[in-house]
Order: sequence, then C-alpha cells, then structure tokens
Amino acid sequence: MNYIQILPEAFSIVSSLILLLLGIVLNRRTINLLALVCTVITLIILIFLTGNNEVFPFNALLKLNLYIRSAQGLILTAGILVLLLLNLSKYDYKYEFSILILFALFGMITLVSANNLISFYLAFELMSISLYVLASFNKDSAYSCEAGVKYFTLSALSSCIMLYGMSLLYGYTGLINFSEMSLFLQNHQVTYGIVFGLVFILIGLCFKLAIAPFHMWALDVYQGAPTIVTVFFSTVPKAALVTFLIRFFMDDELEDVEKYIQPVLLYVSALSVLISAFGALRQKNLKRLLAYSSIGHVGFIFASLSIFTRMGTDSSLIYLVIYIITSIGLFSYFIQIDDDDCNIANLSGIGKKHPVLAFHLSVLLLSMLGIPPLAGFFAKLFIFKSLIKSGFISMSLILVIASIISSYYYLNIIKAMYFDKASGNKIACSKGLFIITSLASLINIVLFIYVEDLYSLIHLVTKRL
Repeated sequence: MNYIQILPEAFSIVSSLILLLLGIVLNRRTINLLALVCTVITLIILIFLTGNNEVFPFNALLKLNLYIRSAQGLILTAGILVLLLLNLSKYDYKYEFSILILFALFGMITLVSANNLISFYLAFELMSISLYVLASFNKDSAYSCEAGVKYFTLSALSSCIMLYGMSLLYGYTGLINFSEMSLFLQNHQVTYGIVFGLVFILIGLCFKLAIAPFHMWALDVYQGAPTIVTVFFSTVPKAALVTFLIRFFMDDELEDVEKYIQPVLLYVSALSVLISAFGALRQKNLKRLLAYSSIGHVGFIFASLSIFTRMGTDSSLIYLVIYIITSIGLFSYFIQIDDDDCNIANLSGIGKKHPVLAFHLSVLLLSMLGIPPLAGFFAKLFIFKSLIKSGFISMSLILVIASIISSYYYLNIIKAMYFDKASGNKIACSKGLFIITSLASLINIVLFIYVEDLYSLIHLVTKRL
C-alpha cells in the first residue's frame, strides 16, 4: 500500500495527540493557534496529494478519489474558519476545546472516505463523542449542561438505531464493504430487510443533520452550547454528512433501492422546510432561530438529493458551500454576544451605530432568504431547476411557500437593526471578526459573476464519483 496517500489523515490525528500533550506546558491561546496551523497544514498536504486516481487503503477500509478529497478539503476549510473565529473571539476555554475540534475534524474526514461499515461507524462515533463534549463545554452555564445531556441522550439513541441498521445490512448481505455491497445489490433481489437497514442508517445520519422529524435536539443544543460550538455544529458536520450521503447515493451503491429511499427523503425534506418556516416565526433567541433556519436549509439540500440525478447532486453541493459561507459570516458577529443572552434585541440600533456592519449582516440574512442577486438566490434557483426538470413540481411549490414564510423572521432581524430603539447592551466590534463578516458578505454579493464557474467546478468533481 502507498502510505503517502493517507498522510493528511495521519498528520491530522498525530498532530492532535501531540497538541494534547503540549497543552500541559503551553498556554491555551498558543494551543488554539497551533490547532489552526495544524489544520491548515493538513489541508495543504491534502491539496498536494489530490489526484484523479482511486485508491483503497487499509484493505479497502477507506476509499480515496478526487470527489472524496474535495469533500475533505471542504470540511477542513470550514474547520479552519471555525478555528480562526475561535482565535479571534473572546472565548478563553481550556486548551482541550480546540483539541476536541481537531478530533471531530479527523472523524469527519475519515467518515467521508469510509468504505466499510466498521470504519464508517468508528469515524461517526469519534465525531459524535467530540461533539457531545463540545456541546456541554461551558460547565458554568446551566443551558450548556442541559444541551450536552440532551444531545448525548438522543444521539446515543440514534447511534443505536444506526447500528441496528448496519446489523440488518450485514445479516441480509453477509458483507460490510460498500463496494462489495453495491455488487451484491446489483446481482440479487433487494429484500425489505436491506431497505430497513438503509433507512435506519439514514435515520442516524438525519439526526446528526438535524432534519425533521429528528431535529428535537437542535434547538436546545444550539442555544445552550457556546456560540463558537453552535457555528461548528451548523456548518462542519453538515458538510461531512451531506458529502458522504452524496457519495453513497451517487456511487451506484444504492442504485437498486432508490425507489424505496426516495419517498423518505422527499417527506423529511418537505417536513423540514415547513417546520423551519413556522417554528422560527416566534423565536427571539438568535441561536434558536438559526437552528430552525439550519433545519430548513438542510431540507432544501435533501430535496435536491432525493431526485438522484447529477444535476440534483451538483445543486445540493453548491447550496451547501454557499450556506457554510453565509453561516460563518453571520456567526462572526453573533459570537460576540453573550451566550445566554443571544437575543434579537441585542441587534437593535446597529444600523445607526455601525451602518457598515449592519449592511453586511443584512446582505447575509437576505442571502439566506434567497433575494436576488445574492448567492443564496442562485443556490435556491439551482435546486428549483433540478426539481422542476425532474418533474417534482409539488416539492418545488412547498419549498417556495416555505421560503416566503421564512422571509418574516429574516426581515424581522433586519427591522430590529434599523428601526428598533437601540438597546443598552454594548457589544465590542472586533476588527478581525468584522473582516470575516465583510468578506462573507462580499462573496455573497459578487458570486453571481462566478456562479456558473463554481457550478462547473462542482460538476467536474462529482463526475469523479
């Protein structure tokens, strides 16, 4: 085996373990900075090793190709941005905080490349355990402790359901390797045991993606966890799980069971966008509101995935990329607000005090809503085009209705910034975080010039599936 192919994964886990030991002698700020540097180096190594060839390291426990490497690059890039926010923010948690993020990132890049039920489950649990601890890291906050307990309890249940689905797959096929399982499904009749196994695995993944009706944990966890953890939850795990699902659906591994899985995906996506639209209408807490928003955005992605076409896959990926950029831009400001008082009222008066900042926040919110010519509009446009072209008119109408309803709570935040009386709370505007918010806003403004190029690039990558 050519061990050089797994150098990014090896460097990621070894550097994480070394930093865990160095934390004893170095201060936490230094560890946070080193964690950021190590993640950047991992990404650089990955870029240099990315090629068109397909390899199966460790006796086909993993699978590496251009698409998987690109997905890992997206995960690491999102992780770098979160670690950058951590270094620029007021958060001064113990050094294990950034180490846990590194462990979660390693679990995610390994999960995307998993080619075996065992390697997939190990990577999934490594990611999950790190997220459990991160959710409850602020032990001085009752909300954070509640978030950790709820997330652990419900996530453990979903992991058991997923493991039961894996046992069904193994029991009915006698295989654990994804490639061999694909050949089995092509040459044998698909039984209901296999379908139930796949559905149970999908339930476990849906839980981590916080898609309805498996979203019950998201609101309390997003609110209770430190805001830097909330931005991590809302972006990086979604990048890992969505890219894995795309690979799983489009790599001919589910070719003969699409007709069984498609109704499930359509129902959960429709339910998600509607619950998101109606549930967020009365929310005053920004993190709970963005939790509902996240549920809706994943619903859009699932709607595009459910049609099982290359166009749908490309549309979901471009939506995911734009969503990550927009979310990180918004949270770059929100992480400066106190965790237990992250209320819309804290934004009142920003339009007069910080007009440039208010403009950029408004751009990001309008992009999430899907107002042209911002990037979010084109993300939704590609999804509508893929659905309509495949004949899913009803699903498109549901998404349009949900988008119209959701405009209320996005515009309500903008109204608070420009028209509500200024609150007495003074929030310092960090220059570094302001730059990130501004860059995310500018990307959303100018992306319409390059949106076709981005779509073509994504299409080139997905062709390598």
